Amino acid sequence: MQLTPDGHYVSWDATMTGAATADAEIELGTYAATGDRITFTPATSSCSTKEPHSLPYSVAELTLTTPEAVFERRAQSPFVGVAIRPGCADTGAFVPQPIQ
Repeated sequence: MQLTPDGHYVSWDATMTGAATADAEIELGTYAATGDRITFTPATSSCSTKEPHSLPYSVAELTLTTPEAVFERRAQSPFVGVAIRPGCADTGAFVPQPIQ
């Protein structure tokens, strides 16, 4: 996940499918943090779901912690040089589809 200072985000859930290829669910949108909750509002996504979702969170140094995951700042994405195929795995099997 990438958060920008102007309130935008890019989120991806990627699975490596080869040495330099990956399938990924990708979502772009805006976020807002209020109190101990952060709300993500998708604008475009490779899956059909575009409903806002809100999570409790806390920040310690450069780590964002939610009940589902811990996000740490990295100097470089682990997917540099990887060909990413966007799509959706809503039905269990990954189905390639564009970000809409």
